[in-house]
Amino acid sequence: MAKQPPFNEWISIRHLQHFLARGQTAGLEGHDLLKTLGLSRSQLDDSEAALPVAALEPVLAYLARTFPDTPFGLHLARDVQPATFGVLGFLTQSAPRFADVLNLLVRYNGLLSSIGLFSLEHRPGQVYIRWACRSGGPLFRRHAQEYVLGSLVVLGRALLPSSIDFPITVHFSHAAPKTRKGRHQYHELFECPVHFEQPDASLIADSRLLNLPLRHSDPALSKALEPHANTLLRQRRRRNSRSDEVSRLINTLLNDHTPSVAEIAQQLSVSERTLHRELRHEGTRFRDVLDRVRFERARTLLRESNAPLDTLAARIGLQSRQSFIRWFRQHTGTTPDQYRKGLHND
Repeated sequence: MAKQPPFNEWISIRHLQHFLARGQTAGLEGHDLLKTLGLSRSQLDDSEAALPVAALEPVLAYLARTFPDTPFGLHLARDVQPATFGVLGFLTQSAPRFADVLNLLVRYNGLLSSIGLFSLEHRPGQVYIRWACRSGGPLFRRHAQEYVLGSLVVLGRALLPSSIDFPITVHFSHAAPKTRKGRHQYHELFECPVHFEQPDASLIADSRLLNLPLRHSDPALSKALEPHANTLLRQRRRRNSRSDEVSRLINTLLNDHTPSVAEIAQQLSVSERTLHRELRHEGTRFRDVLDRVRFERARTLLRESNAPLDTLAARIGLQSRQSFIRWFRQHTGTTPDQYRKGLHND
């Protein structure tokens, strides 16, 4: 089995295999794409290998310039198969109920990428299936959201009885396409209302479908596959990168103050220069890790606490309410109060 590459933000090479197999290289021949990514054909054939997000983003930026307003993530999602997602795909296919499928997605967060997390929220009559992308720039996050949610819809419809409407609503955090044709592509795939500029990327489903029996339920196969999935997940989680260590230290120290790179380097017994180099090798920077930890904490606090903004600012290491508002708007395009309002109106 391939060793996990020394970077934090990665996706399974299975997604690139699907990209090439579908012929959606958008003007790039497969050989040219592999060369751009620095991969050999043998590396592409290793289904347990991974790719750094930092290597994918320039390719995605090129495709976006060449084919503006094209929802590549949606196009890739249209014909995904369980095999696209390896053992996790076959586990979901053999699950007895849709509730089991969703629980598998949460249980095996980190098996196919480090870029995002599934979570579930049960509300009266509805279940919110959220996927939070934690990596990459706005362009990457947009297409990742569309690919992940679109794939879940395609697979869910293949598993559920054909008479079931799934989902009933879709939310994306990015802006809506500017053209009517662009917006139509979303409705064509999801076949339900699609809302943009929402606090989270999520699918909303009728909770009654959770206990429905699925078409391809195979408890024996599921039982046979779980040990392999558990082994792969443990191997993924054991290979922590330097940015993982930095993230954990920041999360611990952020309660009292904003930790500096010098403080974190001292905790790790390395020089500041070495720490900067190690993080750069993993495709990130100290400021990016700090902002990611701070942002995740800010969203949690806004969701779970009604405390005033100056109190929340102190809890994420910012000195004032104004600095919190300015920082949050810079990263989300909205204010903390607007974010809270969106959660309550959802």
